[in-house]
Amino acid sequence: MYPSHSVLFVCCFSLVVGCTASGPDPKNGAMAVSGKDRPPLRICLVETPELEEEISIRWKVSSDQPIVFENLSSNELIASDPVMADVLIYPGNLIGDLVLKEVIGRLPSQAIRRDQNDEDQTSLDLADSWPVRWRDASTFANQRYAIPLGVTKLGAIMRGLNPQPMIDLAAGFANQREQNKLANEQWNRFLEPLEAAMGTTQEFTESELETKLSTLSPVERNTLLDRFIWVASTTMARRKGFFDLAKMKSRLAQPEFSLSVKTLARLVRIFPSSFFQNPNQAWDSVAFSKTDKSQAFAIGWPSPSPSDSADSHDVSSQDSASSSISVSPFVWSSNQGILASMGKKTRQTSVSAQFLAWISEPEQRESLRAKYPRIELLPSQRDRNTLRTDYRDFQSLNDKDSQTDGVDLSLRMANADQYRSILADALIQALCNPNDCEQIMARCSDEWNSLTDKLGLDSQRKSQEQSLGFSN
Repeated sequence: MYPSHSVLFVCCFSLVVGCTASGPDPKNGAMAVSGKDRPPLRICLVETPELEEEISIRWKVSSDQPIVFENLSSNELIASDPVMADVLIYPGNLIGDLVLKEVIGRLPSQAIRRDQNDEDQTSLDLADSWPVRWRDASTFANQRYAIPLGVTKLGAIMRGLNPQPMIDLAAGFANQREQNKLANEQWNRFLEPLEAAMGTTQEFTESELETKLSTLSPVERNTLLDRFIWVASTTMARRKGFFDLAKMKSRLAQPEFSLSVKTLARLVRIFPSSFFQNPNQAWDSVAFSKTDKSQAFAIGWPSPSPSDSADSHDVSSQDSASSSISVSPFVWSSNQGILASMGKKTRQTSVSAQFLAWISEPEQRESLRAKYPRIELLPSQRDRNTLRTDYRDFQSLNDKDSQTDGVDLSLRMANADQYRSILADALIQALCNPNDCEQIMARCSDEWNSLTDKLGLDSQRKSQEQSLGFSN
């Protein structure tokens, strides 16, 4: 006898269902993917090797789909051709190059789609709940390309110092046309008493400072450059940006950038230690200083938890001295952060989209943040670190949305790494010779213009406009 049509249909349907990968469970982040026989999912980690072990362990619990990792530096990624990856996790300033070279593709809707049965949600698009800084960083040419794992702004903390100049500087910014003059006055008001108290005693001699600056690692150079841009954000540079877009000419020779170099040179000499620490270490070295009388200042952001710092800190110990801690009202968003995107040439589109949705789940963010402090929790997640005075004050600024906050001072268009390298070289030279900073910045501006001409003025203008969201 032959099986009936209905029996055949049931058998075929069972086979199809058994071979199909199911989507992520939005309630627990678990994957139900049956993929033992599939090729491994290729994950490219750029400047984030700390994430490999934790991702590997947690993914094995969620899926039987194998994964393999490739760890690259930013320079290695840019130089690679082709880049064969299903998913890339990378610093956001690379997004312009990755879009131009077609390394990453637009973010599929499956990666940010809520459970359609969740009646409490008015929108199925998770991106609607993202902070503006997340949406800005994950978007290029008005198209969404990435899941933002974290886009923390850069701020400043001080202990035992007079915060009033910074408060007055921020208060006068909104309606102050002569912002450079205001910035110069308030920075002088802030720094001159510190310089007078310092006298002839310095932690580093000039020769030691020059040696330290000339031997910075690539990561330290980028960190120093971002701190320079944070200082520049207190001047007219915040509104005017790096380029005159009408001509695609550099603005680095403008007074606000020389003023920012001179200010940073003074800060480096008063507080050298914090300028050679990563942003978390620098911030926490001030937040958890052992003495109330110490004067300290750092540009960075707080670590996600005290245990993530170099020393084990007791949050309760901060309370007794919290009145001497101040967080600067100025924050700057580099729109860089850490992003996760799908590879343009992936042949595993469905599983790659599921991986992106999975890594953005609350459980993964909480776990990965302990390994890599730049990862942020979702806005809806409870953050246990709000018990910290400095952390709470910083987050109130970090979460304050502004559509134009820091956008014009971002360097994330195509070939941004080349512009950053030239600027970092000039910045180090100017910090060693602050009296010559006008000439140094003018030469740097000429080098930027020469680079733009070499790369193609029209293409670079278009990429810069796309990075700012001015064109598609």
